[in-house]
Amino acid sequence: MGWPPREPVIWLHDFPYQAGNWDRPRKLVAKVEWHGGELLPGVGLIVTNLTLPPQRVTHLYNGRGTGGAVDQGGEAGPKVDAAVVP
Repeated sequence: MGWPPREPVIWLHDFPYQAGNWDRPRKLVAKVEWHGGELLPGVGLIVTNLTLPPQRVTHLYNGRGTGGAVDQGGEAGPKVDAAVVP
């Protein structure tokens, strides 16, 4: 990877993932964020059933401020199941 960058660098990628006990695959969004002055980049993972692009998924979950398993439904919005790993 070379030397740490001067400006923050963010890579996003999504792909399907299915754990052994899940009945269907879900989207796994991987976020790698490298800030100047840090030797290694930080990695975050979001598991979701949303069909949004990875940029929108990370924006949505970063704004929530909650970690761990989440079940949101009813009048508040669509049913979402996710695990957020910082």
